[in-house]
Amino acid sequence: MNQASAKSVKKPLAGSLSRALTKYPKLFRPIMVATFIPVFMVGVLRWLTDDYTGDQYAVLIILIAIFSSFAATRIAVAGWDWKNVRLMAFYNGVMMRYLSAIGLMASLLILNTPLIGGILLTGLVVVSEVSKWLILPSLLLLAAGIVITIRSSLALYALADDMELSVLQALQISNRLTKRLFWPYAWRFGLVGGLVLLGSIGLVTVGGFISSSIQSTQLQLIIDLAGGWLVTPFLLFIIASLYASMVEAYE
Repeated sequence: MNQASAKSVKKPLAGSLSRALTKYPKLFRPIMVATFIPVFMVGVLRWLTDDYTGDQYAVLIILIAIFSSFAATRIAVAGWDWKNVRLMAFYNGVMMRYLSAIGLMASLLILNTPLIGGILLTGLVVVSEVSKWLILPSLLLLAAGIVITIRSSLALYALADDMELSVLQALQISNRLTKRLFWPYAWRFGLVGGLVLLGSIGLVTVGGFISSSIQSTQLQLIIDLAGGWLVTPFLLFIIASLYASMVEAYE
């Protein structure tokens, strides 16, 4: 075994983020093509409301967003020969497991409840006059929530990688992969989460600045949609790259 191979066995996730940055340009166009129609539909639904938030069509927007995320994840994990496979044929393949993707998203939301509860309870203890004795239980809840969230974070990628899996099987695969490489994956997952947070703050700030300067809510809507269309698939692809490295190391 040469030195590079030995290093990759010892540190299977080493260089995975940099490799994702170099590989993403090849999948940029297919992902943009596949997610354009869902993003456009969300934009139309938001445009139909008075304040452009889309509150009246929230359920439809959520369902479309799940489809868009699942389609982008499928391309990030398995690719899409968009020159030879028509878009509608690709959509049909994604729709075959769309209900499973919805069920998985609902399951992940439930599994993320301890993390959300831990964040809220910890914040409440810190900023209010609630008994400081609650800080330990809140931190324990937060820690448990972080572990559960990380352990289940690759389930969508497992489902997109093998469309024959059930929701439970996808969660089990995610748990097995992250259990073996928990800490190397955890800090990378946290880094991506930080990028998501910073990107969201940046988009909101830019959108608010333009809106206050030009007084155009329509323009802010366009910026929100364009930002999500460009940024979200990239973040999904980074995690997909980590998933591929972990599967390779596990095998």
